Amino acid sequence: MNTLKLELWQNNAWQDISKYLVFPIKWADLLDEQLDETETFIKHLPKEFIQPLTLVKLTITNTPSARFPADYVAVLQARAETNVSSITYNATTGKITEIYERFYIVASDNSIELVGIKTKDGLKTYNHELYGIELTKIMEGFIGDPITFTNALGNDYVGENEEIA
Repeated sequence: MNTLKLELWQNNAWQDISKYLVFPIKWADLLDEQLDETETFIKHLPKEFIQPLTLVKLTITNTPSARFPADYVAVLQARAETNVSSITYNATTGKITEIYERFYIVASDNSIELVGIKTKDGLKTYNHELYGIELTKIMEGFIGDPITFTNALGNDYVGENEEIA
């Protein structure tokens, strides 16, 4: 059985919004020059918008119904993808649990107010189309100056150009 958990980093804590999540979700682990991305749809969230660059954690837990011998866990760990956070084995049930954690930042959030639909507390609700992109996108906000190292004296510290006398 697969379970999915979607959390937003807000007010220095993870806020679980999984109960508002609509399936299916989309994510892409791209192996070319493109950045990894995810697209999720959130319904009836009592929040008008989600700020860009908000940290998003997507946790996928996979517990297949099959039973495995205890020594098979080492085989699974050896061939697991690099993004598998953990593989655990329950000796009493013989089941294996794999946990994948993926982190993204919010690139865009398109929200639509649901007119006439409010929460129990009387708050307005919104549908969101949330687009997330991998964390390296944050690096676009940093300006790095070019840096050059020169050997003004012409000394050969490596010893590649030794003269023979």
